[in-house]
Amino acid sequence: MLRKALIICLAAALFFSTISFAENAAKEACDKGAEYASKGDLDGAIGAFGHAVEADPSYAPAYFNRGNAYEAKSLYDDALSDYNEAIVLKPRYAEAFINRGNIYYKRGEYDKALLDYMKALGIDSSRSEAYVNLALTYTRLSQYDQALFYYDKAIESDDDASLYLDRGKVYNEKEMFDDALADFNKAVKLMPDSSDAYLNMGLTYARKGRYDDAILEYNRSIELDSKNAESYLGRAISLANKTQNEKAMSDINKALELNPQYAEAYLNRGNLYFNQGQNDLSISDYNKAIELNQQYAEAYFNRGVVYVKRGEFNQAIYDYTKAIDIRPDHAQILFNRANAYLSQGDVDSAISDFTKSIESNKNDIDYYINRGIAYARKGLAEEAINDFKKALEINPKSPAAFFNLALIYDGKIQYEDSLKYYAKAIEVNPKYIEAYLNRGIIYSNRTQYDQAIANFNKAISIDPKNPEGYFNRGLVYDNNGNYDKALADYNKFIELNPNHVSGYVNRGIIYVKKALYDNAIDDFDKVIELNPQSANAYFNKALVSEKVGRIKDAIEAYKNFIKYATPQLAAYVNGAKDKILELEKANR
Repeated sequence: MLRKALIICLAAALFFSTISFAENAAKEACDKGAEYASKGDLDGAIGAFGHAVEADPSYAPAYFNRGNAYEAKSLYDDALSDYNEAIVLKPRYAEAFINRGNIYYKRGEYDKALLDYMKALGIDSSRSEAYVNLALTYTRLSQYDQALFYYDKAIESDDDASLYLDRGKVYNEKEMFDDALADFNKAVKLMPDSSDAYLNMGLTYARKGRYDDAILEYNRSIELDSKNAESYLGRAISLANKTQNEKAMSDINKALELNPQYAEAYLNRGNLYFNQGQNDLSISDYNKAIELNQQYAEAYFNRGVVYVKRGEFNQAIYDYTKAIDIRPDHAQILFNRANAYLSQGDVDSAISDFTKSIESNKNDIDYYINRGIAYARKGLAEEAINDFKKALEINPKSPAAFFNLALIYDGKIQYEDSLKYYAKAIEVNPKYIEAYLNRGIIYSNRTQYDQAIANFNKAISIDPKNPEGYFNRGLVYDNNGNYDKALADYNKFIELNPNHVSGYVNRGIIYVKKALYDNAIDDFDKVIELNPQSANAYFNKALVSEKVGRIKDAIEAYKNFIKYATPQLAAYVNGAKDKILELEKANR
């Protein structure tokens, strides 16, 4: 809280041995104004100070005190005018500079505020209010080293608990948590009943990840002030970090009961709902937080995260954009919007946002990796390679960077380079399933079947419920003519992924090779059930049906093949028509 100089009515008497009649009348009116002000009658005070100005227009304390009353009524323009006049009449009026500085602070004119506080100290270096207000202003400007300097100065002259409390908050901003705790403990010694001191100790322990200690401090804060909504919210956040969600929800609800306008409580309850998969409720709370504070960037950001999870990318991009309007240089918000653009296929916008993220934070490898992925999608392989290599400069053991480099070289059919980077990804992360799968596919394409099977075996051993390992190993066994093993792998793939047509297609083909034609037809029918417009499935069914003498089924399947055939299958359409004529003729 800003500190201000108090009402002064006797200042002129300190400098003169005699008092003029006008000045005496002004002083009496000023004393009357001070009496009104002490009773909370600001309008009466303003009237009395006005009489003082009329009695003696050169009496600076009258303007000063009327300025104080105007400030208390939030009439800042009137207050500023009176402080200006007081300073004109008395150029070394330290109190007036302090209080005028406060007006500038409240109006967001921080440079002017700083200048006035410095002028006050130039007149009287013992003014602790000026040191405190300088510290507060530098804190507001996020110039924390300067803020600490002036808190130190203020504490030298005033061993006040609130100063330790405020300095501790600045230490927190600088992540100097031990220094913050020392100050909060000092505040508690000076003011044992300070709920806020315990609250801030709780916040500090929470930032250190010491949630049990944080909860103890929040408990003490609540014992001292059972209506401290911030303490309930702080305790809720620590409980949530310990996955004690029911207790956390209870505390957040209590905070909102105490303060129904508490935007931060709605934000955090929204976070709890999100973590529990209750997306509609989380959005409702984020909406309320935004309603209460339309400049709440975190609420827009978190709501955007929910929309991404729901696949509603337009809404997510809108929210991220609102958050960016409030915090234009926030790298994480830009990064999230870039990912949303990428999910929508807007690669150019994604690259633009990834680039802005990197400009704001050049040391986050995820920004380079994702921009590299965007470049790859745009076909800019060299730019992608440069980004993945930049990521490796930042973190030489990034498995994701090695993996994406391998993918690029795979796409360029530079298999030796690709295999080299898959090997590095696996070296860093021996459980990198995708790297084993992709490396196995390269070996399979090169007919190095033993190496391929070894990689698929490794992927399956890491995650026996990952269907891709079985599918790809089944392909290798199929190519090797080992149909029983292929069939076993396709069976497992279908068990794990029963709605994927590829498993039924490939198993159906194995059944044909093993002359199990009824089983094959059943699988092709399953493909048609899952994808009623699958021309290939109709064609395969037609061939097998014809082979086993199901002529009507074959004719119908050929007709459906013709109906759904894509332009790429045009060469087979005429043959299917001929087959229909041939089968119809034979079936007469």
